[in-house]
Amino acid sequence: MTIQPTEYERPTWREVNIDLLAQRMYDAHTMSTWGATFDLDTTSPELTAAWYAAAEAAVEMIVDEPEKEFHASLQAVLNTPVTESKAAREWREAKASDWIA
Repeated sequence: MTIQPTEYERPTWREVNIDLLAQRMYDAHTMSTWGATFDLDTTSPELTAAWYAAAEAAVEMIVDEPEKEFHASLQAVLNTPVTESKAAREWREAKASDWIA
């Protein structure tokens, strides 16, 4: 009989941060309500799921939406054709005419 190695899947930074944020939000709530902090993992599954959903929504609002807006505006700038100003065109034409003459 051989021992098969078990696969360990590391959590992503996002999962870890959502876990930490959910715990911190729960700590702040319980400290302001009861004057003590409790471990989120020892609460009911429904309550834990609610705090994780709140943390996920917070990360979506604070991190993901601004990042998406930034990438969209960056793509808009990169995909916009560069238009030459009148002064820049005149300068280019004047420099080009020096080479022709």
